[in-house]
Amino acid sequence: PLKEVREDDRDGDRQPGGWPDPIAGDDLVQYIGLPVLNHTNGPVTGVRTRVLETEYLEETTMHFPGIGTSSVTQLSFEVRPKDTITEGGLEIPATLRVESLDLEWSYETTFTLTSADADPTVSPNIRVSYLSPVDGSTQYYGLRRASEPDDGDGRGLALSLHGASVKAIGQSGSYSSKPDMIVVAGTNRRRFGFDWELWGRLQGLNAMAHAKSTHDIDPTRVYLTGHSMGGHGTWQLGTLFPGLFAVVGPSAGWISFATYGGNAFPAETSPFYWARRSSDTPRYVENLTHRAVYIIHGDADDNVPISQAYTMKGYIEPYVTDLQFHVEPGAGHWWDGDKAAGADCVDWPELFATMDDRRLDPWESEFVFVSPSPWVSPTHSFVTVQSAATPAADLRVTSTQDGDTITVTTDNVRNLTLSAEGLNANEATVVVVDGESYPVGDEDIWIGPAEGKTPARYGPVTQVFMEPFCFVYDPAGPDAYRHFADYMTSGWNIIGNGHACTLPLDKVTDEIRAERNMIYLGVPVTEVDISLDLLTGWGDENVAVGGNSYGGAALAAVFPEGDRLSAIYTATAGDEALLYQFPLWTSRFVTPDYMILGANGALGIGFWAPDWTFDGTLG
Repeated sequence: PLKEVREDDRDGDRQPGGWPDPIAGDDLVQYIGLPVLNHTNGPVTGVRTRVLETEYLEETTMHFPGIGTSSVTQLSFEVRPKDTITEGGLEIPATLRVESLDLEWSYETTFTLTSADADPTVSPNIRVSYLSPVDGSTQYYGLRRASEPDDGDGRGLALSLHGASVKAIGQSGSYSSKPDMIVVAGTNRRRFGFDWELWGRLQGLNAMAHAKSTHDIDPTRVYLTGHSMGGHGTWQLGTLFPGLFAVVGPSAGWISFATYGGNAFPAETSPFYWARRSSDTPRYVENLTHRAVYIIHGDADDNVPISQAYTMKGYIEPYVTDLQFHVEPGAGHWWDGDKAAGADCVDWPELFATMDDRRLDPWESEFVFVSPSPWVSPTHSFVTVQSAATPAADLRVTSTQDGDTITVTTDNVRNLTLSAEGLNANEATVVVVDGESYPVGDEDIWIGPAEGKTPARYGPVTQVFMEPFCFVYDPAGPDAYRHFADYMTSGWNIIGNGHACTLPLDKVTDEIRAERNMIYLGVPVTEVDISLDLLTGWGDENVAVGGNSYGGAALAAVFPEGDRLSAIYTATAGDEALLYQFPLWTSRFVTPDYMILGANGALGIGFWAPDWTFDGTLG
């Protein structure tokens, strides 16, 4: 049986998660994301989403493990266009269906897409949707298309980050079309999103990666800009990932939560600070040494004071020689004039002239790279740091080249890999790392211990939510854990426009474990593949970390399981309400590798050692 449900209102706050504007004659597979509410009395497993065949679309099917009871999550529908989309402006009905054997009914709605013209001068600004590597949800970016045909040498790409309350399609629409450059405006999952930190940071990088995979992009012509909150994102991505961008151009950007908003950082000796250190933007300005920086700000800005720009200028001046600073007299936060075809405060001609004149060396051999942690930014040029010696400090890599010899020195680096492709691109035959020589061949070079943390399996707890994940509860256990799963799932959708799987433990298969990080909620320790050297255990009476036992407490902790990262959220019997005290879905707090909460606050926090053992000095 079939139930019809109404189409969502695109223009209101209940807009879908994302949808594309298919280009006439283009067979790019894209996606529609819709929030789906399970209002039944139990989990819905084996969910299938379908797009039914029409004149313009192929029939497609996608599969999802499960939706929790009384919770909402985003489901994706694959849009595979036919060659019958021959012109722009066509209304393309997409009939979407949700099915599961757990449901008495299947549910269907029709969503109307509008095609974009093949000619970019007719349809210059469009939506492009893709599946997020973070959670498998549908996300989109605004694409300002290049106005001229590709000459075969590769286009330039400017990644633009939007401000608070701004949609990505509005951000890309604020630019004029460039002859041989596309402007990619990623969405921060919502108009506010995650301040371009944590998940927001990944949103920008993933949108750029998708655009690179679908366009012929010259890797030397990639640039970064953004306005307001997106200006902060420009400082964030520019300082943490300097190897990706030739020019960093913030407009009306703020520096950090500490300088803008008064959210002071914890003491630098605290594991809370170690977990959040990437937010302390000025720590990483040395990474901009070989980059061009173009700062734009209005001197009458009453939203982000121009003092933020002057302060950041002071931080970077000792390192950045290719620095330009434009102050617009009398301009407020958002301003426009007659210099640019788009909005002047973002489409500033001198900024784009700087981009046209600057190139990036993706395999540069002369650099200093400072990173807060491998889980944030492990790679620069040919170097990937696998783990740091301690989470209590930044890691640092310095590289120089003399003839065919590259010399690398490190600080707080436990192990790393060197790319053979990058070394050979520099015609190096020998690389010297911390005084030891290695011949350069056709294979990557691994230096240091072979076991332990790696960038994708590192921690803190927050990282477990940065790949597709599934909340797992024991159906024989207290209902409080199922309710907590529903809360977490719905919160992720409402705040992060995201998809989350929720399943009872007896429905988890090896295939699901291979595809998703497991987040166990109150599951008995006997059901989890965890080294008890980390967590002594948990149960009704206590939770125990490193031999220390706590009663009347809740625990959140991350640990490796198989080839993936897993986490446990659990509490002593009757104390499950403490789980709601863990800060979730915010860019202003990062939960360390483990955290124990009691009725009056944190009882214990800390990090595991880089070899995944307990070290009491790290907590």
